[in-house]
Amino acid sequence: MKYVRDRSIARNLTISLVFSVALISVLALGYNHVSALESLRAKLETRSDEFTTLLVDGLGPQIWNFDTEGMESVANSNFQNEFVVSLRIMDSFGNTLFDREKEHDTDILKRKGDIVHQGKELGSVEVSFTPRFYRKDVQIMLIHNTITILVVLTSLFILTGIFLRIFLRRPLADLGEVVKAYGEGDYAYSSETDPAWEFQPLVRVLREMGGRITAQMQELSEAEANYRTIFENTVEGLFQISRRGKVFNVNPAAAKIMGYNSPSDLQEAVANLVEVVIMTPEDKAEIFQTLRGGASVVKREAQLRKKDGKIIWVSFNLRPVFNDNRKFVMAEGSLEDIGIRKKTEQALLEAKEASEEANRLKSEFLSTVSHELRTPMTSVLGFTKLINRDLKKLFDCGVELTEEGTCSLDRVSGNLGIIIAESERLSRLINDVLDLAKMESREIIWNIEVAQPKDIIDRSLSATASLVEGSKVTLVSNCETDLPDVECDIERIIQVLINLISNAVKFTEQGEIISSVEIVPDGLVFSVTDSGAGIPNDQQELIFNKFKQIGDTLENKPVGTGLGLAICKEIIDLHSGRIWVDSTLGEGSRFSFLLPLIQPA
Repeated sequence: MKYVRDRSIARNLTISLVFSVALISVLALGYNHVSALESLRAKLETRSDEFTTLLVDGLGPQIWNFDTEGMESVANSNFQNEFVVSLRIMDSFGNTLFDREKEHDTDILKRKGDIVHQGKELGSVEVSFTPRFYRKDVQIMLIHNTITILVVLTSLFILTGIFLRIFLRRPLADLGEVVKAYGEGDYAYSSETDPAWEFQPLVRVLREMGGRITAQMQELSEAEANYRTIFENTVEGLFQISRRGKVFNVNPAAAKIMGYNSPSDLQEAVANLVEVVIMTPEDKAEIFQTLRGGASVVKREAQLRKKDGKIIWVSFNLRPVFNDNRKFVMAEGSLEDIGIRKKTEQALLEAKEASEEANRLKSEFLSTVSHELRTPMTSVLGFTKLINRDLKKLFDCGVELTEEGTCSLDRVSGNLGIIIAESERLSRLINDVLDLAKMESREIIWNIEVAQPKDIIDRSLSATASLVEGSKVTLVSNCETDLPDVECDIERIIQVLINLISNAVKFTEQGEIISSVEIVPDGLVFSVTDSGAGIPNDQQELIFNKFKQIGDTLENKPVGTGLGLAICKEIIDLHSGRIWVDSTLGEGSRFSFLLPLIQPA
């Protein structure tokens, strides 16, 4: 800030005061001068009137007596008066009796009077008067007044400057001490003397500012202390580096991550933090290019070489810092040791690969065993049916048997029926296991087609109609009209519906089993609703698991393979849909699955 030495409060006040007094004095002097001129002119007019009256009175007898010498004597005597510049006397006939004139200015005062004697008008007189002698008096008075004012102004200027310096110097010096103390940061400074009344508001404002600044500095100091405490004690590594990688600041956590005892040891040993990060030059250049562009680097993972040479995995963040000219000058960052996480991820990856390998081996094993079991099972089932058929033929041929033989034949026939039923159940189990294994290994081939939902429902009901023959259960179709087509593997969706309808028939003694389709915002919902025994709440999520059977918790109910609903869920999941159940124990169940709509091209 540029200071101007010519700026002086005392001088400015003195000049202002003197100028004000001078202006007032000049106005007063002018007013007095005009008043004096008017007063003197009034006196001149009065004296002129008196002079004219005396002159007329003196000339009357002289003209009445035709005393020409006496008239001229009176006229010359009055003409000699210093105020008279011209005198003219005329008789009643207009003849000029006396006419004399002195050299004079244009500014004159004229008077005219009639000469009357003993009631007779004898003539007239014209007299001109000059005000120059009165004007000289006014000029002399003006000069005296002007000199007086100049003397007063000079004295006032000198005395005002002296008194202002005397009375302003100390208060201004005190105020300067306060300002100087505040400028040096001493906001608690207090002058030994109270400030002048005029400066008290300014000093009060300065003290209030000092109090606020002190409070703010205290808050800043506390905030800095808190920040320093957090910076020093946080478990996450924090650092500041230049745009060339030099470490400006680092906390103990970052030093510990990199294997150093203290931040100072790290700053002394590491000239460039970028060099200890194991990355390709292209990756490092890309990171600094990102920072120069104003963007941050978030959760970037890299390997880092510690003090002892050990390589660890770290995750770091970087934020660019720019100066007032928007030039990239430094970066602030955080550092986290993710070695344990990386080991965990590696262990999880290995476990996942092992699990996938085990699952693959399991699928291969199940497929192999299922194939190995299917061949003998087919033979057992076929020969059992032949034996049962031949036995019935023998019994139907009319061969007479003893009572004991008849009982034995009935027992053998019943046992053959059990063998056939269990063989068929075992065949279904083998088929289900093979299907599930193929689905899980993604080896199954899907035949995706466009179909009408009502056709799928009708085919499913036709395939399961034989299940309710001779029972009190009725299969009902309830499909909305004008349903959009669905894109799916038709046979697999029919397989799901057949499975759901079969389960409903198993657990419904009488009533209706309703198969329906409705459109919802997400797609088409297929549902199978029964009025059977229902499913407990704690079983509704578990029934879609492998080998979980509803019959486990219900007495005297048919038992399946425990894979039907698991296969249904697998089929629906592979169609990007979902399957669920809503059920109330003792009232019935509603199994539903959703298939997405065909997306427009």
